[in-house]
Amino acid sequence: MDRLVSALDALEASMKQKDLWETEMPSAEAMASTAPFSCDTMGFNQWLQFIFLPKIRQMIEQGEPLPGKCELASMGIHFVGQKGLKDVMPFLKSLKQIDNCFEQNLH
Repeated sequence: MDRLVSALDALEASMKQKDLWETEMPSAEAMASTAPFSCDTMGFNQWLQFIFLPKIRQMIEQGEPLPGKCELASMGIHFVGQKGLKDVMPFLKSLKQIDNCFEQNLH
């Protein structure tokens, strides 16, 4: 569990460092999306910040079972390529660490 929490914290820190952390929450309509990664209503960084991170932290706190697979790193690679972002290794590394924790059941 500690590895996963550390990876979540590293993801948040890397997003803030690269100015991927938003100050305003998406609309209620955007938050209600049922598409994978809410790709139809928000950016990947917004989904991470407003949907993924709070939900996983809540699941940890409540002792709920966590996903076995997420493919966050694949989405992250697509996102940074699409946005033309540079120097994103800490961001991508933290996504891969989270994926690894889920896949290895290290939560």
